[in-house]
Amino acid sequence: MLHIIHIDEEIRNTLLQQAKLRKLVAIAYKTSQAFLDELYRNSAFDLEGNCVLLNAQMDDRVEENLFDILVVRKLTQRLPVIFLASPGHSVLAVDVLRRGAFDFFDQHYDDVTLFGRIVEALCTSKKYSLREKTQSLLATLSPREREVLKLMFTGHASSAIAAILGISERTITAHREHIFRKMNAKSALTLAIAVSSCTDIFEYFGPSENYLTST
Repeated sequence: MLHIIHIDEEIRNTLLQQAKLRKLVAIAYKTSQAFLDELYRNSAFDLEGNCVLLNAQMDDRVEENLFDILVVRKLTQRLPVIFLASPGHSVLAVDVLRRGAFDFFDQHYDDVTLFGRIVEALCTSKKYSLREKTQSLLATLSPREREVLKLMFTGHASSAIAAILGISERTITAHREHIFRKMNAKSALTLAIAVSSCTDIFEYFGPSENYLTST
């Protein structure tokens, strides 16, 4: 979802229309406080990705500090921020980009370029959300299930995993069933895609292009 925060109603409406033309789900806020209120009221993020389009010139301290709030709370990956600068505020670009803003456009922005970056930000956010979700599901696995998953991830068949771990193949089959259920995966492919978003967890097992075996 695209979150547009701009004090100018005409600009908000124009950006909403441009988003609609591109089939992007968007909601507009006049102030950052309105956005924060909505964020606190509905803490669930859009799993399809999020992006904050923020006017660089705001009227109060909450407006000025919204980006700082997101930085401090480490939300700039789940909520990538793209700034739209009002006249005289382009000097902010270096500072906010250094601190993690996704991009910065001045008042002469090109809408094609801007929305291209918005789509990139939404994709980045979606990948991060998938990674967080996968990490939370991985945490539900038992130590043995994590061992089995790591070996599955590196292409070992059930018989090979059983031999490596010194347990029966029937036990491995049971562990696999538990893993698929806990990870909400309907197939080996969907499990591989999810786990691939957290390849650092398995870095010592080799490159991420290894695939899960279907046996």
